[in-house]
Amino acid sequence: MFDGIVGQERTCSFLAKLCAEQSLNHAYLLVGPAHVGKATIARRFAAALLTHTGALTAHPDYCEIGVAEGDTTIAIESVRVLSAFIAQKPFVAKRKVAYVHHAEALQPLAADALLKTLEEPTGERVIVLTALHQEVLPATIRSRCHVIECGLVSDDAITAFLSAMYPEIDEATRLSAAVAALGRPGLAVRLLQDKEQWTKRIDFEQAVTALLQERTGARMRWLQKIFTPLRDTEAKRAQAEAVMGALERALHTLCRVEAGERIARYAQKQLADTRHALAHNVSPQLVIENLFITIYH
Repeated sequence: MFDGIVGQERTCSFLAKLCAEQSLNHAYLLVGPAHVGKATIARRFAAALLTHTGALTAHPDYCEIGVAEGDTTIAIESVRVLSAFIAQKPFVAKRKVAYVHHAEALQPLAADALLKTLEEPTGERVIVLTALHQEVLPATIRSRCHVIECGLVSDDAITAFLSAMYPEIDEATRLSAAVAALGRPGLAVRLLQDKEQWTKRIDFEQAVTALLQERTGARMRWLQKIFTPLRDTEAKRAQAEAVMGALERALHTLCRVEAGERIARYAQKQLADTRHALAHNVSPQLVIENLFITIYH
């Protein structure tokens, strides 16, 4: 059911048990960083609930919504489609299953519409949501879902996965990709498949690391340079996540080699506070500027 998913054994075991026992809630929310396997787990779970082995998109009792190409949010129209679908009787399976991909992108009206659907639970349907953080969703939606955490994966687990998947690639390259991915197996695969992206990522991380030696003015000028060309909030949010990932890697190395456990814990707290601010829709550039001022103080 969950073959090939790395580092999420506890989550997969729990969901497999639910399927076997048919002891189901009406809604599940999988939360965790990007590229750790949430979407794959959600779709595999949906397929198991439908006892379906083919393409999910072809199943009459499955519906999936997310951010449409060219958009940055999920509009209320998409949720209305899901709600109309889920209200129908199953065609061939025991239940209807719907999946909301990137639920953090729900527009306010779309979130309200989804809440109304969640408030009418029935044994003949299951709704699965995935999101980066549960805090980005209204508490009313979270309270109606069984929340499941999908955490970061160890470097060793990612390296073993890459060794099985890419035996033709040398061990040193696989290890470098695993370490650079910062606990995200999907990102490690992407780095191995796209050398240009990997090169850009290394250059970006080196630039962030170099800022450790710079004064506040230089750091603010660099941030202004990378954020100014970005016009929409989602692009700035993605850039902020990229900066935090690079900074996390740089600080991990620095603290391990030079600074010690106490400063490492402080740095991790500052990163966690920044992610919390991002989840609550604070300006991405503002929270990153504040992080750079605070963490380098």
